[in-house]
Amino acid sequence: MTLSVPFRNERIAGCRLRPTTSEDFSWQVTLFSSTREMDREKAPLPDDQWWPLMEMQVLAQESYYREHYPGCRLDVIERNGERIGRLYTGFVGPELRVMDIALLPACRNQGLGTAILTELMEIATSLERPLSLHVEPFNPAHRLYQRLGFQALEMRGIYQYMRWLPKGHEVPSVA
Repeated sequence: MTLSVPFRNERIAGCRLRPTTSEDFSWQVTLFSSTREMDREKAPLPDDQWWPLMEMQVLAQESYYREHYPGCRLDVIERNGERIGRLYTGFVGPELRVMDIALLPACRNQGLGTAILTELMEIATSLERPLSLHVEPFNPAHRLYQRLGFQALEMRGIYQYMRWLPKGHEVPSVA
């Protein structure tokens, strides 16, 4: 994939992608936990149970992505040298897939997610490929994806499968 490092989009000036490393693990657990706060509110766990669960989830997620998305990119998003999020991408059949995107709470609702997705849409257009993702319907990002023109196609388990097509692109079969 030809994601630019650093990003080209001026709205995310100072941001760049770099591959995750083992030194990012604790930070990844904290980031992942920040995306699961709704789960923690529904079923509160003490810290001595919550954090091992989050560690297990991060390890399982990364293992799953590496196994099922050969050649995928598991990147940390940095801004001015500080880790602010993650972006996991790969190809699935004819599609460029956003496997996971997450930003730290302090970096949300500032247009960064929109700018990153817009850049991915530009890349998908240049590659003449659809851009797809899966999202839980109650996830606040669902509204962002709809606003950017992603179409909800079907439920896959607990996830809504969504796809964005470059203008003039034919609809490929669902992968």
